[in-house]
Amino acid sequence: MKKQRLLLLLLLASGSLAAQKAVLLHRTNGTQQAFYSNDPFNEAYNAAAKGDTIYLPGGTFNPINIDKGIKIYGAGHYPDSTQATGQTIINGTIGCYYSDADSLLIEGLYIKGHLHIRGLENVYVKVKRNRIDGNLEAHSPYGQYDGNLVIGITFGPSTANTAFLTNNIFQGPIAGFGNGTIFRNNIFLAQSDVLYSPGNTYVNFENNIFVSSNASWNYNNYSIHNTFTKNVFAGSPDFTGNTATGNYFNVSGIFVSQSGFTFSYNDNYHLQNPGTYPGVDGTQCGIYGGLFVYKEGGVPANPHIISKTISGTTDASGKLNATIKVAAQNH
Repeated sequence: MKKQRLLLLLLLASGSLAAQKAVLLHRTNGTQQAFYSNDPFNEAYNAAAKGDTIYLPGGTFNPINIDKGIKIYGAGHYPDSTQATGQTIINGTIGCYYSDADSLLIEGLYIKGHLHIRGLENVYVKVKRNRIDGNLEAHSPYGQYDGNLVIGITFGPSTANTAFLTNNIFQGPIAGFGNGTIFRNNIFLAQSDVLYSPGNTYVNFENNIFVSSNASWNYNNYSIHNTFTKNVFAGSPDFTGNTATGNYFNVSGIFVSQSGFTFSYNDNYHLQNPGTYPGVDGTQCGIYGGLFVYKEGGVPANPHIISKTISGTTDASGKLNATIKVAAQNH
């Protein structure tokens, strides 16, 4: 209930009552503060401390560089799920290069730039349900990346790590991941060079779907010593230098509705035959299987405003008529 009240405050502050979008900072001590400046995201970030939460409404905001372990929630990026709020757009690159950012969470943003997370040797970060139009640098060795859409290249650290990338859609290739990385239940849309330079070594690929039947899976033989288990391939790639066990090859008509090698909000990435391609855990391959099932519409975990009707003026009694429907989220 408290979160719903916070979001209602944010909506009222950033809707037709104010020219500028308001960003809400919720502090760990229970206090809240709204920011209305020309750069409210940066202003809220500067006022935040470790453990605080920033709620961004729909709208376009300047990017920030992060050196604090905070939580950042947007309204999402799917057009059909943000009709009441608008997409939360970050107009540029978000950078996170500092070890003080342990426990960072970024969720529900449309980043029209890159997301750089690097130089974080002993830092846990979670990047969830975002759209990243540029490159994702997933250099946190203890990071979890799930439910994201990445249009550019996804780079990882070559050092030993336990990075976990699950239930994402990758339009571009992946490069530079090293010992211990797990890619599970993802969709790879790249038409060629899915495993790109710098190479990927000692990486585990499980329950993923590779869409292109003509892709080069091992760019210039840079990617070796990887393990592919229970993945679905539209073609039959050459696994020279790698290990492949129990995979599904030359599969056609994988999805309910999908074509080409670029992401579309109009495509349907559910499997035509979910029970035909079980993964290592017995659930279906692709983004709708595994432990972190892809959430329809990419809706973030905070309570989500699904519709609103707000009068442009007050009535004779000075009251503002507003009808707002909020859906609680359980994950």
